[in-house]
Amino acid sequence: MNSHRLAALALLAVLCTACGSTPRTEYYLLAALAPPAADARGDGPSLGIAGLRVAEYLQRPEVATLESANRLRLRDYARWAEPVGDGIERTLVLNLASLLDSGRVRARPWPRDWTPEWQLRVDIARLDARGDTAELVAHWSLANAAGTRERSTRLTRARSGDDAEAVAADLSALLLELAERIAAAIGEA
Repeated sequence: MNSHRLAALALLAVLCTACGSTPRTEYYLLAALAPPAADARGDGPSLGIAGLRVAEYLQRPEVATLESANRLRLRDYARWAEPVGDGIERTLVLNLASLLDSGRVRARPWPRDWTPEWQLRVDIARLDARGDTAELVAHWSLANAAGTRERSTRLTRARSGDDAEAVAADLSALLLELAERIAAAIGEA
């Protein structure tokens, strides 16, 4: 074998070895954490999520944390398993269905022949982790035949850890707290 071929094979072996050292990508989901209703009849009020808007900076596949007020850190090998807006919507639907003991909680589009008693619109302005705190800021409105109620909610909680799994768990807990506020507003009405 000539020396050029030997050098080329050695370089190829080094490149192949380097490819094997890339960390494995992990995928995370937001989780619905509301416990099932005690009597679980499923006949609570009907609720339709008529609109959900999520801040643009959250709409990325990587799990992100804030390093400072103006700097976002993307975790290259920690990704959301679904678009963040879809995960927030799914989590809210499941949490609210459980909290309201209702089998009639849906997100748009819903069937043409179905009209929910309540319509919910949510604007998620912040949902992130920074330092030792996780925070959610949301503006939301509930509408029914009697009118519309608008609210702003700012929730914070101590972070449970620094890894991406802890970030997903903390954000899930904040979404449960938001769902509890929404369910309480429906219950008050």
